[in-house]
Parts: sequence; structure tokens; C-alpha cells
Amino acid sequence: MDIIKTSLIFVITLILSACGGDSDPAKEVIFPEHLPEVNPNLSQENQSGIWMIYRIKTSRTEVTNDDGVTDILEREIITNELLLLPEDGHNYYRLRECTASGVTPDFDFVTTEGNDAGYTRLYRSHITEEYGEAGRIDTYFLSNQKIYGKGWKISDRQPIDNSYIVQENIEFFAIKVSDATDFVTSNEVVYSGFLTSDASGDRYIDPFCVGLQEHKYFSTTPEEDTGLYNFQFFSFFGTNSPGFVIYNGKSTNSEKHKNENNQVVGVQQPFYLNSVDNYCISSDLDCVNKYDFQSKILQNDSSGISFTAKLTGNEDLNNEIYIDAQVSVIIYPFEPAPNSQE
Repeated sequence: MDIIKTSLIFVITLILSACGGDSDPAKEVIFPEHLPEVNPNLSQENQSGIWMIYRIKTSRTEVTNDDGVTDILEREIITNELLLLPEDGHNYYRLRECTASGVTPDFDFVTTEGNDAGYTRLYRSHITEEYGEAGRIDTYFLSNQKIYGKGWKISDRQPIDNSYIVQENIEFFAIKVSDATDFVTSNEVVYSGFLTSDASGDRYIDPFCVGLQEHKYFSTTPEEDTGLYNFQFFSFFGTNSPGFVIYNGKSTNSEKHKNENNQVVGVQQPFYLNSVDNYCISSDLDCVNKYDFQSKILQNDSSGISFTAKLTGNEDLNNEIYIDAQVSVIIYPFEPAPNSQE
């Protein structure tokens, strides 16, 4: 595995060198239309506030079984998030992903180095490695209202019966949308959020971040049809509220298994015990009818994020409400100032 990883790092280095790896990749960044324009009315003093982040992540996973057969999984994840950056007296502002591992990363495998332009996250797959051997993501503060990041990560594992290696490429863009240090008191966004579950009851929720993700996977196994997987993730992590991730997806193996779509539904609540996962083949009605999943994305664009998502069990599961969430963060429109400086 070390030989494979070293070869991949060497290839990545060659690609970066051929593309001008020593130059600043942030100089000619074009921000996607999915993000709002810079609000000239916001403070230019520091990066504290609420940010909208648009992230593109692609990866390739190679899994080699003990019989020597290699399965390949290619993945694309498109993410739109609203994230709070609290005020920091040491100007130590670091963006995090709105996922369980992104909000609370394992610092045995990632470290951060600050620089004049922003900061760099360095990764390792094992504690015996040096930071940076398994990846680096460079983050540039283009201004106190615009952030850009780009990089790569490699991870590998070798369980008893197989081994796998994952190569990820990550690029993200971020625009500050409010100076507020919490969603509730912001003058630039209007927030509402409510959560119901049988484990935690009914409660108002105060976010640290809110996100929506679209996952698309392509799986290739020798001598088998290519499988296609689509997932939809609803993410919320709170300042003093329970976090949750609700997901819903389907997989299919093209024409050969077109009538055997695998339905996937589930909910994860860190620090709570009512997590549930459910994988069903559509022909297995007992499994399919075990849960009821309802969701609706009301908004997911440069003006904000708003969704409802609910997962309940059937009568055999005592009609348990695993989670029922209503979350909305809408950005107020603003009048751009002529010749405003970002």
C-alpha cells in the first residue's frame, strides 16, 4: 500500500508542476453562481460571521479483495452549506465541513498551519506518518468576505480480507453573508429551526451549520454491470442543539438489475442512540415499508437553504419518529453599492 500511495503522490506532484504548481491558484478564481455576491455593507475587519460555502469533492476508491479482484468506486459530492465562524481574538478563523467528521475532526490525523495568505490543512493516514504525506488543502483569504480552497487527500486501509485506497480532490468557495456571530440575531439572514424526535422530544434548534449534499457514485466490478448510486443528505449541527444527518438514496445496476433498486434511508444523531440505517431491495416490500421517509428541499441556492425532512417507523416499529426537522436560513437581499470594494 505504501508503494501505491507514494506513486499517487508522485503523479499528483507531476500534475501540479505541469500546471504551474508553484503559482498561486487563487489568483484567477471564478466563483460559482450558486453563491451570492459580496455584500458591501458587511464589515471588512475580520472573517467572523456567517458564511455560505459551495464545495465540490471527487474521489476514486480502489478496493482489492483477497482474491485479487479490484472494485472501483468513483464519487462526486456537491455541497451547499451555511456555517458560523465565531469571533476569535487571535484571528484564528478556520472553516469546517457540516458533517460529523468535519465539525469534530480527528486531530491525530490532521493539523493546521497558518500563513500570510490563509492556512493549510495537512493530513496523514497513520500516526507514524508525517503530516502532509496523505494530503494538503490550501485555503486562501481572498478578502475578509471571500475564501477559496483547493487540495487533495489520500487514505488507505488494509483490513484482514481486503485493502483499499481513496484519492480525493477537493475545491470550495465561500462568501460571507452576515457579520452576526449567531444565526438568530443576524440582520442579514432570517432563521427558523425546529426538531422533533422520540428520543429528544420537541425543541427549537440553534445552528452552528446547515447543509445539503448531493452524492453520486459509480461502482465498477470486473465482469459486472456498472452500479449507479444517488444519495441526498440533510445536515445540521448546533451550538447547543443536537446534530443530525438524514439521508435518502437509491442504487441500481443498470439494465441487468433495473428492477432491483436498493433504497437507502437513515438518520444519524451523534450522542444519541436512536440512529437507524435501512438498506432495501425494492422487491422486498416488507423492508421498503418498514420506514416512511418524507423530505422537501424548499430552497438551495444563493439566497439560502431551507428544507423539511422526516423519518418514521411503521406500526411494527411503534410509529417511532426518528427525526422530524424543519430548517430554514434565508439571506436578505441587499442593494449593491456602486464601485464597492470587496
